Amino acid sequence: MKEGGPSFRFSERFRSHIACPWVFSVITKVLGRRFSYRVICSKVASLWKPQGGFQVIDLANDYFLIRFEKKEDYTRALAEGPWMIQGSYLTVQSWQPGFDASKEPTKTVVRVQIPKLPVEWYRQNISGALAQQIGKPIRIDINTLQAERQNLLA
Repeated sequence: MKEGGPSFRFSERFRSHIACPWVFSVITKVLGRRFSYRVICSKVASLWKPQGGFQVIDLANDYFLIRFEKKEDYTRALAEGPWMIQGSYLTVQSWQPGFDASKEPTKTVVRVQIPKLPVEWYRQNISGALAQQIGKPIRIDINTLQAERQNLLA
């Protein structure tokens, strides 16, 4: 809490318990544009086509929390992309306990493309090592892996 306010202490077990319903949630923000709650709900349904239910919560500063029922829907929203809404990028990051929409995020998922990468670098272990230089890789694009297979078959 803020200075001068009450202070509360909870066990780690209790904090884990109250965070449980939010584990398959992402925080989203459209870069450079504002959209209504209704538009975000519609776009989430059409972009991600969730197999289970989902809930959209309008947070401050144009952030939206999307809570999925199914892990597969959560993983798809987070790992695939890039996602766009009417020509603007939709940022997607994992929900974290204590997320504060008034502060800038310290981490977010980004898609990295390396143009003119020499073909000999198109191997999973090398692509993974490159990705680790930038951050924590979530997945390597299937096109990169297919190029690796084509090289091995040639």
